[in-house]
Amino acid sequence: MAVYWRERGDDDKRLAPRQGSTRTVARLIQEYFRSPDFLDLEPSTKRTYRSSLNELVDLVGEDPVADLRFRHVNKIIGDMANRPAAANKMLKRMRTLFGLAVRLEWIDRDPSAGVRQFKTGEIHTWTDDEIQQFRDRWKPGTRQRLAFTLQLCTGQRNSDVVAMQWPRDGRIQVTQEKTGARLWLPVPQELEDELDRHERKHLVILATEYGKPRSAAGYGNWMREAIRSANLPARCSPHGLRKAAAAHLADAGCSAHEIMAITGHRTLGEVERYTRAAQQEILARSAQAKRTKNVRLATPRGQTGNPSKSETKSNP
Repeated sequence: MAVYWRERGDDDKRLAPRQGSTRTVARLIQEYFRSPDFLDLEPSTKRTYRSSLNELVDLVGEDPVADLRFRHVNKIIGDMANRPAAANKMLKRMRTLFGLAVRLEWIDRDPSAGVRQFKTGEIHTWTDDEIQQFRDRWKPGTRQRLAFTLQLCTGQRNSDVVAMQWPRDGRIQVTQEKTGARLWLPVPQELEDELDRHERKHLVILATEYGKPRSAAGYGNWMREAIRSANLPARCSPHGLRKAAAAHLADAGCSAHEIMAITGHRTLGEVERYTRAAQQEILARSAQAKRTKNVRLATPRGQTGNPSKSETKSNP
């Protein structure tokens, strides 16, 4: 098994089977890594799953799956209270594992059933003021302004922004790492102007100073440093620019399917999460406009919509 996982690029001794161990958590994770549920995932998703599962191996890898109870799972998640987002991801991975264990007939029921997730806020959508504050700090022609404009105008994830190549025929081609979706994105004027300020030295747009493509993690760290330099609050993240891009499209009156054509979201529900606030404001303005129009028309029978002179005098 050690040779097998090493040949697959997964040389992690924590997952190697131990002498005499059967049906442990570590062994269950091995079974999961061989399953279509895992093998069909995109590479970036596999990496995040592995991160959570490796942490789980460190905690209970040698424990038999059948010995785990609700209280054990609840304690593992509770001990991660200072990292609520990571705890929620861990709980999702555990439920996937225990679902597999039930199908394999290692256990009769999922011990994570009933364990509650932490409440976490959504990723912040950049406001117009925050966007302007970043622009004020990083002027046109800087690499930070280029990265910012590229992400805001295309609405793509970090992993896709770093792989973008220079546009051809006024379009940027993107194959999303997470979904595999292939997109052709027209280049808006703001992005075209910024791209024209930079020399095309390398194949990818956001190459490092050494001409190498950036990693998604490295890009995220680099952008967060630029965000801190602009004295923006911690809630502003690179991914929040993707949400801002979707919100701007919604503000412009784009349909959900038009937004999906830019962002690459697969379902209407995903788009709705990104544009909920913008759509609410648009609908609220429309509702108030209709209400105002209706109030003006709804005058008492026999009266016109204009007050009489006596009413005007007595009710200044």
